[in-house]
Amino acid sequence: DHRDLHYPLRRQRQMCIRDRDQRDAWIDVFARAADDEYSLICEVKYREKPHFTLAEAEEFAQKARALQEQERLTKTVLFVFCSAGFAPETLTCFDDRRIAYSDDERWLG
Repeated sequence: DHRDLHYPLRRQRQMCIRDRDQRDAWIDVFARAADDEYSLICEVKYREKPHFTLAEAEEFAQKARALQEQERLTKTVLFVFCSAGFAPETLTCFDDRRIAYSDDERWLG
């Protein structure tokens, strides 16, 4: 079967959008990679205002941690995009937790 030839590639690029009704586990983007590769967990906020807040950062970190445990992920990259930018205390939180972030809209391209 020709689908078997592409299975490893499909598995590395698989993306799952979580249901908004499952707020405690909802993540904007979850791209699971093979066990020896990094999986991506991402939050996307495309808005003019307000800045991404410390409370939102802490909520994202908590949801990402829960997803890491649920999926038994050992290697992940956490990333947040917010077109409105970030509150200063949020950047400190991201830096402390090693969460990548950007407000550069070229990421959406």
